[in-house]
Amino acid sequence: MDCMFQHICHDLLLLENQIPWFVLECLYAITRKSYPHDPSLQILMLTVFTSQPPLAHSCKFYAGYLLDRNDHDDDEMILHILDLIRTSIVFPFKEFVPSDTKYKKCLWIKKKPNKKYGSEIPPAATLSQAGIKFESGLP
Repeated sequence: MDCMFQHICHDLLLLENQIPWFVLECLYAITRKSYPHDPSLQILMLTVFTSQPPLAHSCKFYAGYLLDRNDHDDDEMILHILDLIRTSIVFPFKEFVPSDTKYKKCLWIKKKPNKKYGSEIPPAATLSQAGIKFESGLP
């Protein structure tokens, strides 16, 4: 029944219903012994949530990324199911690499960006020196 499945997905995302990821991994590992070719828990959960229209695109894209990488070292960084879905939504975009010489004065583009978060946003003074203009959002 489709409506029941939607209610289950909704309940799985409620903050008060979150179970620590390592507990879910342990329980899943017990069932996976009988089915060794089943996908990882990350892929399974992302596949479940691709059935929900608001989450379908981000979950499908992130699951594809994880399958391409074929390693799931990020399992330790996941806190619970809601955190996995949040990660799929805010998944970092591809690093910006300037191809034009006019971007060379952008001081905040690092040679070695942080793998986890990408380039950091520089201080306002640095942005101002690079030619960025600031306006007050207040009347």
